[in-house]
Amino acid sequence: QNSALSAVHSVMESDIVSMVVLLLIAANTVLLAMEYHDDSLCDGLEDVDGRLHGACMPESLRHFLTTANLILTCFFAAEMVLKLVGMGIVSYLSDPMNRFDGFIVIMSLVELALAAMSTSSGEDEGGLMTIMRAGRLLRIFRSARKWTALRKVMETLMRTLPRVGPLSMLLF
Repeated sequence: QNSALSAVHSVMESDIVSMVVLLLIAANTVLLAMEYHDDSLCDGLEDVDGRLHGACMPESLRHFLTTANLILTCFFAAEMVLKLVGMGIVSYLSDPMNRFDGFIVIMSLVELALAAMSTSSGEDEGGLMTIMRAGRLLRIFRSARKWTALRKVMETLMRTLPRVGPLSMLLF
């Protein structure tokens, strides 16, 4: 059993799996950029209060983006589970990048659950869903694990932000 867990760990840390994950993160980012708002498609989606009940983009595109998000979220959830199995919970959680990955995956799963509940009840998704969708953009930062230049930029940014705070207050 220990050799099976070690094999799972080796596969999940392999360069091929890392490349597939990076490609899927890039695909996720492109898919998020494809969402848009077209006022001409909003007719019939507004209630009496002027609140929208649906996306103002072609139904076929909305369906494609929803399906792609479901597939990508399932892939990232499976990746997280396999890493948890291969590394063990303690080892997985000891790595800050794994904790970050896990947080994004859990938030994506919560987003899917909330979207399913709001669709089945006919309620408007509201601003919370917009925030949850924006959280998917954080997946791009997962690439910092293998992309050394991006990781250095992020580390520099994190060191610099506290020092820039007081200066930015003067600008406003």
